[in-house]
Amino acid sequence: MAKPITMQDIAKRAGVTKTTVSLALRGDARISAKTRERIEELARDMGYRPNPLVSSLMTQVQAGRGVSKGTQLALLGPPGNEAWAMASPYSYPRQIYDGLRERASELGYGVDIIEADPAHKSFDACVRVMRNRGLRGVILPPFQAPAHYFPAEFDCEGFSVVAIGYSQGIAGVHRVAHSQFRIAYRITQEVLARGHRRIGMHLSEEMNDRTGHKYPGGFLGALSEVPELRFSQENIFYAHDEPQRLLDWVKDLKLDALITQYPSDFHILKEAGYHMPKDLGFVLLSTSEGEHHMTGCYHDPFTLSAAAVDLVTAQLNRNETGKPRFPKTVLTPEVWVEGETL
Repeated sequence: MAKPITMQDIAKRAGVTKTTVSLALRGDARISAKTRERIEELARDMGYRPNPLVSSLMTQVQAGRGVSKGTQLALLGPPGNEAWAMASPYSYPRQIYDGLRERASELGYGVDIIEADPAHKSFDACVRVMRNRGLRGVILPPFQAPAHYFPAEFDCEGFSVVAIGYSQGIAGVHRVAHSQFRIAYRITQEVLARGHRRIGMHLSEEMNDRTGHKYPGGFLGALSEVPELRFSQENIFYAHDEPQRLLDWVKDLKLDALITQYPSDFHILKEAGYHMPKDLGFVLLSTSEGEHHMTGCYHDPFTLSAAAVDLVTAQLNRNETGKPRFPKTVLTPEVWVEGETL
């Protein structure tokens, strides 16, 4: 049986110390990117496999020394992102921020809010601040506007990074999110199962952009599985703050069910004489705790926040920094809320 390749073997071949190899294979920023790449490639070519027992022991030692109680996590966003999130005590972004703080505190971490200056169009200055403060764990919460308004790419070297949702422009990092496609698909299937056939979806262009067109994808995907149905993009209505246009659209398409982003649609339709669910089935893409009389799906923001903190702290404890070779997306579950409107 061939003798396993060790770090010492790699160090000898590379002409460096064993410590340099160890740091390079952990992605440590103290080793230049060129050297790290050379050592990683050499390790692959030589067939090196880390010993999981040694890795586990070193993780515990390093975690106790370098990622201890009181370590700060950075919540990185564009200008004014926290103020936007905290504007309403009941808003979904507010609950995300509160959930991040709560879960971080449970694990013994603090939180620093790091935001770009309004005059800046990148995170370059923020990266310098985070490096100076020794912040290694970075969470990108949902942004106040879709990614193309503020590109989120930045030098991730030396940072463990997790993004929440899809509103940021950064690529190649670990991410936690709700599955908007699955949510819309599940809702539409439920509406179809209850006998509705003239179904429409109402959401904003901004939400569609923010979520990468996943809600319409799930909606149209579920409809496509019913051969006798005829549907088109007309089944999706993007205007907002125009109640009369919404009412005209519902009437013109003779809808018997509406899947919507907006709880306010319920009151607009009710004032126009519709009785839900007798005249029109009504389902929310995302319900809140105060709207459980309305049928829909509840996306628990605290579950999402906890998953993000757990993912970034796990990276810190394993000394995994920079963009991973195989970024993962963790999808948190939604809960069906029966309500009284379908």
